[in-house]
Amino acid sequence: MSRWIEAGPHTLADRAEALAVSLLAGLSSVVVAVYLCDRLGFAFTPHPMLAVAASAAIATIAWLRAGAVWGSGEAATFVGVLATAFGWLMWMARPDFLPLGADRTSPTTSS
Repeated sequence: MSRWIEAGPHTLADRAEALAVSLLAGLSSVVVAVYLCDRLGFAFTPHPMLAVAASAAIATIAWLRAGAVWGSGEAATFVGVLATAFGWLMWMARPDFLPLGADRTSPTTSS
């Protein structure tokens, strides 16, 4: 509890939380950037949006890095949980790696 009291307003508890916040900042920045591009009538492609996500994630981790308490195993556990969830989703989507649900790639036959 004292770790939270001593921490400033921009301090996270550990490295795993800093990684999670930077990942979410990268993903949410793409949503905001695409919305703004669409709202303003600009075209958007995947490569610039990848640059937006990467720069937001890097800026967030650089900003939060100094305030986080750098423990020993939290980041490894966080990455392990993410890798396990990603592997399970890929296993569910195999063999074609399509989204779960109806097959949207086959043409419908009307009779």
